[in-house]
Amino acid sequence: MTDKLFSTEPESAVLSLLLQYPEIFYESGIRFYMLSALPHQLILQEIEALVERNLVPDVHLIVSSLESSGTLSKVGGKEYITYLLGLDFKRENFREYCSLVTASHKARSLLSAASRVRAEDITTENVDEAISNLRHTLETISGETSNGTFHIGDGIRKVFEDIVARTASPGIRGVSWGFSNVDMATGGKSPGDWWIIGGRPSQGKTALMCNSILSDGRNGVPVALFEKEMNYPSLIERLVAIDSGVPIQNIKLGILTSAQVDMLKESVARVRQYPIYIDTNFLSDIHYIESAIYKYKATKGVGIVYLDYLQLLAERDDNQTNELGRISRKCKLIANDQNVCVIGASQLNRSVEARENKRPILSDLRQSGNLEEDADYVVGLYRDDYYNKETKYKNYMEFIILKARNGPVGTITLKFDPESNKVEEK
Repeated sequence: MTDKLFSTEPESAVLSLLLQYPEIFYESGIRFYMLSALPHQLILQEIEALVERNLVPDVHLIVSSLESSGTLSKVGGKEYITYLLGLDFKRENFREYCSLVTASHKARSLLSAASRVRAEDITTENVDEAISNLRHTLETISGETSNGTFHIGDGIRKVFEDIVARTASPGIRGVSWGFSNVDMATGGKSPGDWWIIGGRPSQGKTALMCNSILSDGRNGVPVALFEKEMNYPSLIERLVAIDSGVPIQNIKLGILTSAQVDMLKESVARVRQYPIYIDTNFLSDIHYIESAIYKYKATKGVGIVYLDYLQLLAERDDNQTNELGRISRKCKLIANDQNVCVIGASQLNRSVEARENKRPILSDLRQSGNLEEDADYVVGLYRDDYYNKETKYKNYMEFIILKARNGPVGTITLKFDPESNKVEEK
């Protein structure tokens, strides 16, 4: 079996046909490092280099180029290239030969990856990280034939067609937040976006996320919530309070009228039908969460992920700031890689409390681990009636867009019911 993985015959067939028919280069999907024989790698690497210079890689140009770079002798000289050119392989079988080369490369890569997993290196502390690293390796192997680099002209017509198509049904491209003014300012929750919702305690971070989750559920959008602060029963109570409008304190204390019980019954019947998946593993780290997101995306079609909250993913030690920055970067990579929207709640630095104006600013988040660097959107939440009991702005929440990679910044005022935690448009 191993001998077949290192067979050079399919490689010879691919190179022979490329030398005879240079125009079929773009049909191969083969890269030089996928070949097992060094001479074959060097020849294909030279072909790739010539194509990148917009030159037709004919035999004479390849030989001349290899000779100029001093690598002609390493491939067996002009004689070996002439030998490859003279081989008799059918052009119509080119794709099959490419498939054989690709499969052999993947098999060799898989054996190499498996050999690097040693039992003595795995511990209970690093098992999730080891799984994450192995999964990335396997995904890289699986998708290596897809080239991530494109000429600007390759897809520009499709982009233009998509832009024109939007004029037929204008509106946001992402999933609605449930608030039209927020949607118009941000375009909604779009795949690939990494959002950070920051605020001091009791400003409504979890409440906003729960309202957003319910909005997703009503629209049939599968979502995953990783909750590291509340247990499952408490979270369900929060969700049905928001959905029904029944005060959360009444639910907790059991002080309910028969009408409220009926309202909660109807709410439970609704919410249980929503495609909402909840993970309350308090011991989870970013590697566990990453693995779970990949699973939920593949098995449930999850399009939006919520993390409540980010500081609980990092150890509270001297390295927490750097760790939070690494977690933020990982969240952005997950959003891009899985084409999901990731939304994380974050505490703000305590220095906010020392200011007269306690509305969040971007530097409040920066002091919590450079979280904002990778984020597409950073939102700060502020409730004036929490700090100023005599304020005329009671039961309002300020949705302050502090950073928007592709849109405006500014403040949007929402209505907030502190009894049920329901958030609505002003």
